[in-house]
Amino acid sequence: LWPIAALVRAGHRVRLAIAGADADMFDPLPPDGQTLHVHRGGENPSRITLPVVTGGLPPAASGPFAGVEATPPPRP
Repeated sequence: LWPIAALVRAGHRVRLAIAGADADMFDPLPPDGQTLHVHRGGENPSRITLPVVTGGLPPAASGPFAGVEATPPPRP
């Protein structure tokens, strides 16, 4: 997975969509009954870990905005 950044405010939800192909990067799976398995417990549970950040975003470490603290714009 490529890293991405998104601000998810308290009370909002995150949806995880699992697909058998990425049209821009990979060929689709053959249509012969391929199955994606998502383990939900037992010996092989799946998980997704999302960081919790309080306050504003940390200042940029390098580049033209180094040291500038950014605050995301409010969302409705």
